Amino acid sequence: MKELQILTFLLKLNSPFTFAKTNLKNRLEKPNLMSDADARKVLSKKSQDRMKVVEKKNTANKKNIVLIVMESFSTEYLGLEKNRTIYTPFLADLASRSLFFPNFIANGRRSIEAVPSLIFALPNYLWEPFITTSYASNNVRGLPEALKDYGYQSTFYHGGKNGTMYFDIMSSKAGFDRYVGLDQYPDKKHHDGAWGIYDSYFFKYVADDINLNHKQNPFFVTLFSLSSHNPYRIPKDVSSNYQDGTLPIHKSIRYADDALRGFFDEVKKYEWYENTIFLVTADHTAELESKKYTNSIGRFLIPLIVHDPTAKIVPRIDFSMGQQIDVAETIFDLLELPGEQLNLFGSSLLRDNRSKVGYMRDGKMFKIIDKDEISEIKLHSTGSLKTYAHDYKFFSNLGELDSSYHKQKSISAEPSSRLNNKEKYDKETLLKATIQYHHAAMIENAVR
Repeated sequence: MKELQILTFLLKLNSPFTFAKTNLKNRLEKPNLMSDADARKVLSKKSQDRMKVVEKKNTANKKNIVLIVMESFSTEYLGLEKNRTIYTPFLADLASRSLFFPNFIANGRRSIEAVPSLIFALPNYLWEPFITTSYASNNVRGLPEALKDYGYQSTFYHGGKNGTMYFDIMSSKAGFDRYVGLDQYPDKKHHDGAWGIYDSYFFKYVADDINLNHKQNPFFVTLFSLSSHNPYRIPKDVSSNYQDGTLPIHKSIRYADDALRGFFDEVKKYEWYENTIFLVTADHTAELESKKYTNSIGRFLIPLIVHDPTAKIVPRIDFSMGQQIDVAETIFDLLELPGEQLNLFGSSLLRDNRSKVGYMRDGKMFKIIDKDEISEIKLHSTGSLKTYAHDYKFFSNLGELDSSYHKQKSISAEPSSRLNNKEKYDKETLLKATIQYHHAAMIENAVR
């Protein structure tokens, strides 16, 4: 059914004229970086430690999962560094009571690129957003589809107009049981006049809807915020409660953060709250101002917070790198399903033996980055793959952070050290293998 829905969508998107044009524009050329078999072998080796830990379980631990994606929330707004303004006081406090990854990378630069990375564990390696290409009809497994095998029900929530950024189409393809958007929201007077329902109203509605529709079974829900998207509108009756900042986005960030506080205040009332793990991250960044973030690396930095109300997941700061395509594999580990896997791209953030890297694309330049170096290659050009040191300073220890982040019981710090030649070669090989596997698998409909 969902394949038919995708096909119908693609036919509507592409008229006879634009269909050929779009296909030509989006069509991948198969690279020749290594054989497809070798590419799979490299990526399988990257994942084999995870797969060998334990055989796939028949049941999860039945924890609920709530994945919250905050629109345009850069790590900059958390005010991690000393003497920086904290525009997200609630999120900063939540981070100090959770497992927090301050060196977390968005794989893309747009909301429509975030969902494939977070829900399908796909890097942003297509020329256009995944859902608008002919590859959208491919058999690509999504996180809610995988969790359905363990009795999980799922809903995707976004307060925007149904069809906005094709979230409804992507959620259906991913296996979500329900999509709840503007069309389902009961009181249209809460519309912001631009995108959809103000976050404070929609978040409360979502909390109540989860309780109404997901009490009987373990659930996985995704909540995507809206109000911190340009033109940054917030309700007039509460506008005076939030101070302006130095950028136009800052006031809406304060409002969205407060809406998030309201969501947690609401869900605390329900019995399922303590049996739920909350992951809070962002889709991408937007307006930025400090030198740490207004550069080719810093503009990809977003937070990831894993919050367990029971604190069985020990609050700590993990300074190792992570990226959006790692979220699905991390959720499998949180649910004690370490033998489960969507594909070969992501790595669970809970494993020390994972690849601590981030994948980026800048035009036709494909990049892999770690704490010290960047390896990059431009496909179908005479230029060869090159690796060079970058001067970006990722967070590496507690002393670099504002005192408000010093509440954690333990700190997982990863010392920064230059890669030796063998490790450099492995990183370059990983980049080539990822591109080769991605393009070949998309072309041949074989993402596994």
